[in-house]
Amino acid sequence: MSKFDVFITEVKSEVKALAVKMFHEYQDAAVKESVAFLNQTKSDLERWLKLLIAGDLTREEFEWLVAGKKDLMDLYYLKEAGLARVRIDRFRNGLLKIIVDKAVAILV
Repeated sequence: MSKFDVFITEVKSEVKALAVKMFHEYQDAAVKESVAFLNQTKSDLERWLKLLIAGDLTREEFEWLVAGKKDLMDLYYLKEAGLARVRIDRFRNGLLKIIVDKAVAILV
């Protein structure tokens, strides 16, 4: 299993835990939309992770690149469910933090 596969597996696992904690009743939608975001950004994440591992990107640069993809995370179903924007933004930021933390953990 490649480092990227391990990274994605761990991110998905933590996202599911975050979704259960934040949106118990909408956890399936939150996980589904998070996985869609990961699939949509897969090639970029894989390329950036390789650069991070090689030392060609710093944590801050990686974090900045990941944050730049934030707008691609629509979370349509959570919005349609009428959840407060603050809760949705908190989940979105949590997902981005998980991505960065798991990427950096691979380096250790």
